[in-house]
Amino acid sequence: MIGQIISHYKILEKLGEGGMGVVYKAEDLVLNRIVTLKFLPQELTRNEEAKKRFIHEARAASSLDHINICVVHEIDHADNGQLFICMNYYNGETLKKKIEKGPLKLDEAIDITIQIAQGLLKAHEKGIIHRDIKPANIFITKDGIVKILDFGLAKLSGQTMITKMGSTVGTIAYMSPEQAQGKEVDYRTDIWSLGVVLYEMLTGEIPFRSDYEQAMIYAIINDAPASVTASRNRIPQQLEKMITKCLEKDYSNRYQSADELLIDLHQLKKEVESKQVRSKKVFGKAEPRNARKNLVHLIASIFLTCIIIAAGYFVLNRMVNQRQSEEIKSIAILPFADMSPGKDQEYFCDGMTEQITTSLSRLQNLRVRGRNSVMQFKNTIKTIPQIAKELNVGYLLEGSIRKVDNRIRITVQLIKADDDYHLWANDYDRELDDIFTVQEDIAKSVTQILVTKLSVAEEEKIKTQKPINAEAYEYFMKGKYYHGKKFFNSNDIKDFIMAEKMLLTAIKLDSNYAAAYLELADLYNTYYWVKAKTNTEKNRYMNLQEQYLQKAFHLDPNSAEINRVQGNIYYAKGDREKAYHYLKRCVELDKNNIDNNIDFSTFLVQRGLYDVSIKYYLRVIELDPLEIAAYDWIRVAYWNMGQLDKAEIYSNKLLEIYPDDTYGLYMYARILFDMKKYDRFNEIRLKLEKMDTDSTYIKYLRSLQYILNGEKEKALKTHVIPDPSVDADFLIMRLYDHFGMYDEFIQYLIEDFERLKKTEESWYLWLKNAVLFDNLRSYPRFKEILEKHRHLYEENLRKYKDI
Repeated sequence: MIGQIISHYKILEKLGEGGMGVVYKAEDLVLNRIVTLKFLPQELTRNEEAKKRFIHEARAASSLDHINICVVHEIDHADNGQLFICMNYYNGETLKKKIEKGPLKLDEAIDITIQIAQGLLKAHEKGIIHRDIKPANIFITKDGIVKILDFGLAKLSGQTMITKMGSTVGTIAYMSPEQAQGKEVDYRTDIWSLGVVLYEMLTGEIPFRSDYEQAMIYAIINDAPASVTASRNRIPQQLEKMITKCLEKDYSNRYQSADELLIDLHQLKKEVESKQVRSKKVFGKAEPRNARKNLVHLIASIFLTCIIIAAGYFVLNRMVNQRQSEEIKSIAILPFADMSPGKDQEYFCDGMTEQITTSLSRLQNLRVRGRNSVMQFKNTIKTIPQIAKELNVGYLLEGSIRKVDNRIRITVQLIKADDDYHLWANDYDRELDDIFTVQEDIAKSVTQILVTKLSVAEEEKIKTQKPINAEAYEYFMKGKYYHGKKFFNSNDIKDFIMAEKMLLTAIKLDSNYAAAYLELADLYNTYYWVKAKTNTEKNRYMNLQEQYLQKAFHLDPNSAEINRVQGNIYYAKGDREKAYHYLKRCVELDKNNIDNNIDFSTFLVQRGLYDVSIKYYLRVIELDPLEIAAYDWIRVAYWNMGQLDKAEIYSNKLLEIYPDDTYGLYMYARILFDMKKYDRFNEIRLKLEKMDTDSTYIKYLRSLQYILNGEKEKALKTHVIPDPSVDADFLIMRLYDHFGMYDEFIQYLIEDFERLKKTEESWYLWLKNAVLFDNLRSYPRFKEILEKHRHLYEENLRKYKDI
């Protein structure tokens, strides 16, 4: 059949065959994907019982939607009438082939058993019994995901038995006693078979062995299996008991459901992992001594050694505790990797990263690097020590997420950066509804290791606000993704519509979901600033954001994030007092949040309080040494206060991190111009020329060069720049200053303040200290302006006090 086209599938190669079918690898010519086709053997085409069983396989498997069950796409027949099933194609190997290489490691065997049990639980919930669980029907993908194959022997509960009375189906070695006798079976027959598979994974052998079929059936019905520990040492006693319970002859004594088995398996997995972490080298016993004197000396020596160790431990423990009490640990939560089959869960992975980052950043004794800096290391090839050095942290948390439908597998590990030592690791294999518990568990586990003790209040801080269901949470994360990652950067109305749709759906699913209301308000805020053109449109989106923000605030008035957005909206409306109240409140609620500090300090800068704002920008850099906004604002604050040496320092620090940042280079060149470092100014200007010859930044710097060269006419022709982001008004002032046009300079300054409504703000520190005004300070009209702004500055100091 190789090379033939059946329906719309091209046969590529034969993968194998069994009693119920021949399996081929094929290409789906319509959807352009690789699939698996299973054909009913030709000799059984006229066998109605086999055909019915084959169709039952398709119906049973296609009704199941679970990560640990093979996906069935369709059932069809070839031109010759031969039936076939189209299934997913997976890379990997069967459990049978894996066992043929030798017994599996204990933790691997437990993990595979858990995944099989999860798949069976899903099938049993749908009323489907597999009836042929064996290693050949268990496939392990290269990612370690278990897929249960071949539901050809499955029986829908309540339907007529397909097999004839007294006949048996399935592979004898894995049959339960009731199945081997041809009796009616239920879910507990799959529990038996799974017990046999687990036994074989650990020992490499099946529990009931014979060269003859009837003898094997007799052993299954009557004989006790050999102990697992007879074939393999160091098997936990609990695991031995679990296998024994799976292989009870009387099914009423077995595990009564896959769920019941899973509870014990997960508990065992935790105990095994815990022992592996705590494991120490076991030394052999010394040769016995005959002399009693030597024994006494040995005991005395041990006793003395214990005293010395205890004393040393006491002193060391005091030193460690003292150091821990003084040391504030720093950590970065690396972006969770998307290990899902379709690589389409970026929004979910980013949401998990952000949630854990937010939870941990609320703790006073933990410094958590901001998400903006950490996201730069998404999909990086850099090593853990390299990342830690760049982020200046002592610890890193990394993880991956594999999400398929409502099932998630989260792998996470905490790493000590300097020696790449793994302090803690865990796997969470859960339903989506458990995501909030997992997030809290991860945050709590990290804090228990890095922070000596959590108060009750701090334990509350790391908890996630939980919506009614996981579906609402998933829509919320999709909305947040389309807002922050898409619309905020693209300004594409399609991204806005998608974000709005996702967030409204989340709210519909959970009308008390404060975070969803907040994100929707923030989305409308983004639209207000970047998309709305007319006053009507601006009013509409201002009203929408207020409406949803008030709902969020009503639901969670002590949320730092909600208070911050509330403050920003009041600022946009021009209500400075309320804006200050909420922005101050957000910092008081969570002073370790980067956005809180940036927005509050930006408010202070815009009130002319540069000297006060620097404290909060410095805190941002302490929290996140790669946060570009903080370096930029500190540079501007020092520049406006005339402290050019400090402005240059922070310009250089920013360019050390982002050497090709065009705006950073442009601002640095302007500072150099004020410092009269004209050679260096020209170097930066030429560097920018090579990067982008037509940018408004370049035009501005060219104008400065014309001013410097004394080319007044050229400077006058180029002084009006249409892009306000490059501060064309400052350029005009420099032109007037350089050519001694001081009266024109002062008049333009007055008109500029009135035109831009800067009369309500204090520019006192700028006017008093900036080198731009050095030649004006003796002019009476300038002194009047300065005095007016001094009063505004002092009034703002009284109104907007430091925290």
